[in-house]
Amino acid sequence: RYEMTEQAITNVVVSVAKLRKKYPGMQKLLPCLMELVVEKVDLFTEQAISNIFWAVATLRRDVAHLRDVLPVLVEIGLERIQTMRPQAIGNIVWAISVLKYETVETGELLQALQMRASSTLREF
Repeated sequence: RYEMTEQAITNVVVSVAKLRKKYPGMQKLLPCLMELVVEKVDLFTEQAISNIFWAVATLRRDVAHLRDVLPVLVEIGLERIQTMRPQAIGNIVWAISVLKYETVETGELLQALQMRASSTLREF
């Protein structure tokens, strides 16, 4: 059995988001991909996490299996905040604002991202 790497999962999720209008049938892959994201989330890099946030926001959260992955992404985002780079921070803030995903944990993540961005302002 072939095991998809975290990079491969991220690449396919982002590709589905980018090609959503031209090839809407690719969205059929999302339930399986989101299961893999949840299963392997601890192995993803900070950039991969932010790219998946971006893809979920691009696809919109009204797709049921996308809503299920958001709490997992928020949780891992909070755990990894200290090593996030500016691009990852920007992707996540944009995704949360587009999704209008408002939870206590999301508020905590946004606060932590703001603090992280402030402390790394020179990198922006």
